Amino acid sequence: MKKIIIILIIIVIIIGIGLGIFWLQKDKKPLSDFTVYSNADYGFSLEYPTNWYKADNPEFSSVFFSSKEEEPPMGGVSLGARIEIFVMENSENLGLEEWIEESKAQEGPEEELMKKEEITVGGRKAIKEVIIPRQGPIEEGSPITVYLAKDDYIIQINYTGRDTGLETDYWGHLQEFQHLLDSFKFSEKSSLWQDGLSFETAIVIEADKSDEGIDKEYEWLYTYGCPDKGGVAEREMQELQEYGGHKFDLLYTLCNNGDKEIYYFQIDSFYGKW
Repeated sequence: MKKIIIILIIIVIIIGIGLGIFWLQKDKKPLSDFTVYSNADYGFSLEYPTNWYKADNPEFSSVFFSSKEEEPPMGGVSLGARIEIFVMENSENLGLEEWIEESKAQEGPEEELMKKEEITVGGRKAIKEVIIPRQGPIEEGSPITVYLAKDDYIIQINYTGRDTGLETDYWGHLQEFQHLLDSFKFSEKSSLWQDGLSFETAIVIEADKSDEGIDKEYEWLYTYGCPDKGGVAEREMQELQEYGGHKFDLLYTLCNNGDKEIYYFQIDSFYGKW
């Protein structure tokens, strides 16, 4: 009789554990599919949700991602979860903490911090700050800012979110933001130091369609090509090649001094997209 009772108790425990795991998995929000974003100028990449809206702003060395389909109209309220990434100069080579303090001093009254901690992003020390949200008519989560340094610049990553009334965007997308941080990587070189004269030092082109990507190739070529040879005279030929699992455009170029060069462009982001 005792053996039967013990067996029944074990069965009940196993069923209870199984039901608990089921309900935990049931309530867990599945992660989105992700797309790789690469910044060739500053040599980093990350993964962001594929169904999020993305917009680059090269003029201000920034990019933003939004869980909504597009940026709000001028003067409108940005709803949904939003991730913004800014690249800023650190010409005085200040330490990360010192740069943050100086930047805040220039911006004006300091926002009140809820939490501050040191984390690792892209294999480097980073500072994460959670800010007490401002009170307003729309519910907000606590804005998060992550700072990290590389070479002579600082990367600032902001996460904000507002409740649209249909879903709590801030809390609902926190795991996507964490995935972006976890996937953040630095490459050994950026196109600021790459010459484009080999597969290893190819210029990485980011574009949504082939026409846009090709235009960016030509723009880079005529701006930076043949720097010590009088600039580019003309493009002679264009060739598609694959190397190391990546697609490349090779531009055979005639320089103004008569020399010839081959420039390599990595085109994974727009290859086959017309």
